[in-house]
Amino acid sequence: MVNNRSRHDVLFFIGKDDTVRYGHSQIIAIRCPHFDIALQNQWGKEPVAAIRKPNLEPLAFDLVLQYLYTGQITVPVNMIPTFVDAAADLDIQHLILACEDFACQKLNDSMVYDMLALASRHNLARLWGLAVKCFDTQATTLLESSGLDKLDPGLLLKLISRASINATELTLWKAVLRYAWGKSGIGGKECPFLPFPNCPGRLSVKVVPDVVGQQDEPGSNSGYDSSDSEQRNDRTNKKNTKNDTKNDTKNDNNNNDINDGLSRSSKVETKDVVVNLFRSQFESLSATVKTLVPAIKFTSMEADEFDRYVEGTGLLSQEHCLHVYKYRALHHPVPDPFICPYPDLGCSGKVSRLRPHPQQLVDQLPEFTKLPRKASVRRRFMTTVTTMVQR
Repeated sequence: MVNNRSRHDVLFFIGKDDTVRYGHSQIIAIRCPHFDIALQNQWGKEPVAAIRKPNLEPLAFDLVLQYLYTGQITVPVNMIPTFVDAAADLDIQHLILACEDFACQKLNDSMVYDMLALASRHNLARLWGLAVKCFDTQATTLLESSGLDKLDPGLLLKLISRASINATELTLWKAVLRYAWGKSGIGGKECPFLPFPNCPGRLSVKVVPDVVGQQDEPGSNSGYDSSDSEQRNDRTNKKNTKNDTKNDTKNDNNNNDINDGLSRSSKVETKDVVVNLFRSQFESLSATVKTLVPAIKFTSMEADEFDRYVEGTGLLSQEHCLHVYKYRALHHPVPDPFICPYPDLGCSGKVSRLRPHPQQLVDQLPEFTKLPRKASVRRRFMTTVTTMVQR
């Protein structure tokens, strides 16, 4: 009887492609009040009633139809979300509750994002509680896995804003970048912000005009040595060369034929990572990040990590960065008298000959917003302030 053309008097057009399914009004009207109301408006007008459901998946609707005819059903685990969506659309509440129980029994790490989205859409409190608990036990692993884009921004914000989440602020920031990149519609590439550059490299964004024929492809990574990095490289290379020369001389004097088994690096790379983006792409990315960034306080993240991985991207406003620096100055141990080595960066020479109040340090932080967005300058200023409040 299910989807049988014999004596059918109802045609269902399911999905975007209008897939045809056959029904019998006497059965489906009794079993489903939603269809009963829909058919009452068409009886007597046409010999065969037509019901369209473009928002339902044909396979999920087939399962619902089977349930209406037989009262029994077997739902594959991977079809639970689409099946519940179909049952909710047809207002079959007892079927939704039965599926919630089934989903709670089958819940595992690979289904967490699907179940969180499903529970949020249909207010399934029991499923939501179990899915959140499952997420919290593996938060770091799940935030680094695929599937995060199955959640809408509001749901993701709710999920990562909870105090009970077992993940560092740096992990949350990585997840926000990956999610924003996937939602921005820039392309099918992997998020170019990840993995982060090795220490002491810095992550930054280069915004280019929205014109065709740019030298650097938007969304691509390019490495460059900042002025500070080049100077550090030169000093490191000279030091390494000098040390290697001494070691080689010493080894030659002892025994030229003996290999000590040690490998020495002749060069230590300190390259920054630059991500090239068109203006429209950067604005789209910033809009998504702006929605999610309230979930990250940036108060427990290391100061160096904030400078290298967050501030340089330009995805946080200067006001937001200044708020983070002010918080650090007010909530970290106050130093003994300390003379700032960089008075040209906005810090007056002597902070105080007595033990300074945190507000004395905070009063100097607004000068940060006047500094150019050059990595070396801003990094030196941040290092200075961090030293002042953490010594």
